[in-house]
Formats: sequence, C-alpha cells, structure tokens
Amino acid sequence: MLFWLALACSGSDGGDTVGSPDTDTSSVTETGEGDTASTTGSTPGDPCEVGELVHTPTVGSYEEVPLEDGLTLVLQQGPQGGYHIDMNGTLEPVPDVGVVVFSEVLLDDGTQIAFTDGAQAAFVSWSACRGVYTKARMFWNSELDAPELCDFAGRGATMTQTVEDLGTGRTLASSFDVVFDVVLFDRTCDDVK
Repeated sequence: MLFWLALACSGSDGGDTVGSPDTDTSSVTETGEGDTASTTGSTPGDPCEVGELVHTPTVGSYEEVPLEDGLTLVLQQGPQGGYHIDMNGTLEPVPDVGVVVFSEVLLDDGTQIAFTDGAQAAFVSWSACRGVYTKARMFWNSELDAPELCDFAGRGATMTQTVEDLGTGRTLASSFDVVFDVVLFDRTCDDVK
C-alpha cells in the first residue's frame, strides 16, 4: 500500500516503472530492513489453519484427567438415568470455530460400550490458535443396562477418538488402551447384581 502511495506522489508519468499497472509484478519482491514482502497480492495462509494438529484429550465431568494408555475410563450415570463420559481437551493450531469429537469405547472382545456420532463443542476459550473444549459428551450403548455394564467393570477396553476442526475440516485420530469402569448415580454395582 505504501509502495503505491509513494509511486502516486512521485510525479511519475505512469510509464514502465517497476510496480506500475503495465508491468507484471507477480515475482517482484521488495526488501527493506530485514523484511521481505511479496507483491503478488496474495496473503499468507492463516497460521491457525495450517500445520499438523496437536490434540491433548482429557476426560471427566468435574475433574479433568489426561486421556492416556492405562487410564481407568469411568462411564458415569447421570441424575437423569443416562450414562456418559465427558470428553474435554485442547486442539491446536485451529481457527476459533469449534470441534467435532467422534469416539467409541470397545471392550477387549469387541463389545461396544459407549460412542458418539459426533459431539460438537464450541471452544470455551481460544487464543493463539489453541482452542479448549469441554463436555463433548459420549453416551453408553443403550442396549446395555446397569447389570451388564457392571459385569464389564475392570475389563480392558480401547477408546478411539477422532477430532475434526470445524474451521478447516482437518482430522486427527487417536487410540488408547484403557480399563473400563462404571459409576452408578444412586447405587453401586453390588446393588444391581
């Protein structure tokens, strides 16, 4: 912009001057005090929309625990009777749009315990291309009732999680070997057996 202003104020007759509308400037580069700027008219990509995604997942409704191999993953019964796992985390680099989380928990024999078809979550905080989301809720397989869920407590499971950046559509998949557990709202597993 300053280049055009300087050219306009220079009294030039508009001939074949570098940068004039009659000259192809697609490969012209201006340099100054250590700065380099292209005159192609294109702007560099948003740094929040490029690069490899980094996801730091956590789980928990009241206390967030890092999701990692060996974690005891608790399927919690809520006051309305349903069972869920709250998924939280940070994702970067991302624009300030939000995230979709796809998750599934399979026991070591392939039995599906919990899943989400895509829990959308807005970022509760965002700065410097880093978004934080909470309570992207994964629900239990409704074909299973409390006694069956309690029978699965203590068994090995695999939790797979794929996050999708809503701003760019980029995805990242992770898998964790966990131990499954269940917490009932108003009773214990011993009560339902």
